[in-house]
Amino acid sequence: MTIFNDTKKLINCAVGILLAACAAAMSALPALGAGEETRFSHEPIYPVRERMEVTSLDGTWRFKLAKGLEVPPEWLAPGFDDSRWAGIAVPGTWETQGFKAPEYGTRLGEWTGVYRRSFAYRPEWRGRRVVLRLDGVAQGCRIYVNGHEAGEWGSSFTMCQTDITRWLSDGENNLCIVVNTRSRAWKFDTFDAWSFCGITRSVELFSVSPRGFLRDVRFVSNVGPDNSANITVKVVAGCSEGSADGLRVEASLTDEAYRHVADMRSTVSGATASLRAHLAAPRLWTAETPTLYCLNIKLKDARGNTLQSVNRRVGIREVRVDGTRLLLNNRPIFLRGACLCESDALEGSAMSYATRRAQLAMMKQANINFIRTAHYPFDPTFTDLCDEMGFYVCDEVPFGSRGGEYLNDTTYLRELTGRAQSAILRDCNSPAVIMWSVGNENKFNSAGDSVLAYVRSEDPTRPRGCPQSVGAFGSFVAKPSPNANLLMGHYLNDTRLNNAVSKATMPIINTEYAHSLGLAFSDLEAKYARYRREEKIAGGSVWCFADQAVLTHNDNQRSQTLKSVRVDSLRFIDTYGLNDIPKGVNERNKEGADGVVFGDGYPQEDYFLLSQVYSPLVVTTDSVSAEAGRNTFAIAVDNRFDFISARGYTLCWQLCSLDSIVGQGSEPLSVEAGETESVAIAADVPANVPFADLTLRLEVRRPDGSLCYHKAVTVGLPDARADYAGLLVQADGQKVKVKATADGRLTVTKGRATLLDSPLLLRVGRKPSITLECLTGGKPYGWQSYILTPKVLGVKHSGGGYDVECRWERKPGSAQYIDGTVSISLTEGGAVSIDYAVCPSDSAEGSLLEYGITLSLPSSYDTFHWLGQGPYSHTPGKTAFNDRALWHLNKCDIRFEGNRGGVDLAAVTGGPMPIAVAVGGGNAGLENIGGCIVLTQSLAVAGYGAKFVAPQRALRAGKAGRMEGRMVLGFGTERLLRDVFGALEAANAERPYMENYGR
Repeated sequence: MTIFNDTKKLINCAVGILLAACAAAMSALPALGAGEETRFSHEPIYPVRERMEVTSLDGTWRFKLAKGLEVPPEWLAPGFDDSRWAGIAVPGTWETQGFKAPEYGTRLGEWTGVYRRSFAYRPEWRGRRVVLRLDGVAQGCRIYVNGHEAGEWGSSFTMCQTDITRWLSDGENNLCIVVNTRSRAWKFDTFDAWSFCGITRSVELFSVSPRGFLRDVRFVSNVGPDNSANITVKVVAGCSEGSADGLRVEASLTDEAYRHVADMRSTVSGATASLRAHLAAPRLWTAETPTLYCLNIKLKDARGNTLQSVNRRVGIREVRVDGTRLLLNNRPIFLRGACLCESDALEGSAMSYATRRAQLAMMKQANINFIRTAHYPFDPTFTDLCDEMGFYVCDEVPFGSRGGEYLNDTTYLRELTGRAQSAILRDCNSPAVIMWSVGNENKFNSAGDSVLAYVRSEDPTRPRGCPQSVGAFGSFVAKPSPNANLLMGHYLNDTRLNNAVSKATMPIINTEYAHSLGLAFSDLEAKYARYRREEKIAGGSVWCFADQAVLTHNDNQRSQTLKSVRVDSLRFIDTYGLNDIPKGVNERNKEGADGVVFGDGYPQEDYFLLSQVYSPLVVTTDSVSAEAGRNTFAIAVDNRFDFISARGYTLCWQLCSLDSIVGQGSEPLSVEAGETESVAIAADVPANVPFADLTLRLEVRRPDGSLCYHKAVTVGLPDARADYAGLLVQADGQKVKVKATADGRLTVTKGRATLLDSPLLLRVGRKPSITLECLTGGKPYGWQSYILTPKVLGVKHSGGGYDVECRWERKPGSAQYIDGTVSISLTEGGAVSIDYAVCPSDSAEGSLLEYGITLSLPSSYDTFHWLGQGPYSHTPGKTAFNDRALWHLNKCDIRFEGNRGGVDLAAVTGGPMPIAVAVGGGNAGLENIGGCIVLTQSLAVAGYGAKFVAPQRALRAGKAGRMEGRMVLGFGTERLLRDVFGALEAANAERPYMENYGR
């Protein structure tokens, strides 16, 4: 009873605060030039979106783009002949429709675009107020109706609604919207992204009765400890013909079968009404159970005539902060998140419904449950889809750090609170929106705190915070604002994270972490594991889900391929590679190649890493033991969901030897949220397993059959796994001839056929990439040449083999070099053994990212097969998406290049005869150079790092000392390869683009 009474007091308190806030919201919204008095009506009117009530003006408009901020006044006149103007799609962007070249960040120039169209006056508008709604115009606009200036707006990503009734006439009406790139606060809407321009979201008309209309509607649910719920519908009503007092409000809540679960009535008093109901056993909304109800509200006059009726899907859920825990429906939740920007290579920021839904489906498949809208509220269809599909959303009030200079001018405060008010008015009833973030990486000052205070008073039902960069975050943790109840930090290293955790008095959400720039994502595995261990951390969002890119047709990118994906010889999915960046410009090294999918939605390998790391169902068993005969394997499965059990999910298994599947089946999962279960798998283990090599391959499948998680578990047998290199040496190979030449080349011949002719190369790094370029400010990371050709100091022929003394120089004549001896011999079994020892000079500097002897194979070889970890590159920090199995890749495949780890045996096919390869240490570096497979036996492999993190485990050249390695090549070992790899089938190349960030 005490708990119920306390809850009731809290509900009444919250209702009182919110009603006061709603009443305050009746003041005018700011317009373009927010520090000045506005001449136009932007009073809050609840956004009507019912299809039967809305007239869409989307479609083709007449359009003219002008350089500069002025246009001829006759362009605005209703009778102006625009028949020769171009057509432009609304919604749409200028850039993706070919009207101007894309411009990045604050490099956006001064442009003005004039949109014109006509529309017919609708009979049902007579005697009513007609409202024009613009859901998004970048960067600002002025509105003209029949030649009269009817409104202005200066925020690209928040909704503008303007009453245009007095300028309308019967018949056809002319609408002209002048869009320019210099609203007063335009820099608040520029980010580390392409600055797309135009009418980027829908344009619509709707009408309300002047005798009574809805200004605001708030649906609030409070969930009790028994999962019952008290719901409150708060309404602010308006009336153009006097007071709204005495108007009646009726509300009904229906479930998905249209059954009424609550009916409520109230009378408007003081412009407000509050309707309440109690639900004993509602179906609660979470990202795991996105159950929606339909809320219908009718505003009626004293005689019972309906003045306005609105419908809105709502979810019954309550989000709150309890100390350092983020709670949903009274249970802690953990956010597996990604930052997202409205950007598509073909559609720009004007993403279609189909594109948006497909993107969210991909995010769902990647096990993402949380999206931070970086750095602005998205199109309203986005929140609707998140409500329906089940995502938690951090809705961001847009004032980016590039407009930080404005924060010292108090006249901008009205602009900022207006942006917050517009965002809240539109999205306050979305169950998916569970928090507000205010700005992005702004210097925290009184202006930012004032907006936080405004958001707190306007919507006390959601937590709020301000995302901050490293230095500002540390200060904020030590002295947080009383208006925030979330700590939002970016790119915290372990030391700073330790400090934050020790001092935090509220939940920490890492609103940006593991910056995926180009090929880099090596911060994810360790950071995510750390976040899960800390009770004060509620999760975070990686930067970023999708590249911020645009399709361009420009030859200027030929020198900037690291910053763009080359589709073909003419087109680029450009991530800010169009121009060189002038010195001192803010966007240096801030390219948009920062997603785990490309700008057109095609998945990069890091998409699969994110999916695996974020899985809510995880197998924690790494190995099992077995004997010949019947075995029962105990497999531990963790359920990391916050609310639901694993019922409906299935653990599929295959017991595999090298040449066959010896057993398979599936087991249903039932583990409850937050718990672990042991799943028993019974399988028959054959007595004679090839090479004593067995693997238990596991997949967790969702109820719809899609893949949620995978893992290969090692099966330990009494006989240890075979020494594959030893087997290769003992193979009955066809005799070949080996020769090491005086210029440092290794040749292998059989009769008149040349099977191998390669210099004894030494790999000391990686192909240049956008990641390495960013880490060093555009300078090479490591040595200038990452594959070195030897200077031969001497060749000694002995015992049918060769000892080649080599020096690989950083540059000709340099005191920085690596000396080594390469011993080449032909084994009794016909294999070629390459044994080497290398040691850098004392003066050698820099890092060796990948390090080992390297061979360039003849161009006829096209497929690499391996038994080991795959199918993706395998480096420190990027391992979770790989399993031990048999894999093969074509040399033209988009994912071919990179290190493959744990390689027991490999083969290269397509040439005169298969080449079997054993790499000591298990690291096989792959690259396609000039159509040739370049293969490295790597002694050391560093991680890729991240945008702010150097590659992990990079080997310092001056401290490397002497290291030894071995590579064995077998020619004519078809029988051995067939026993391991089977038919050695060719691989088709997955090649959607010609080139990927220099790869």
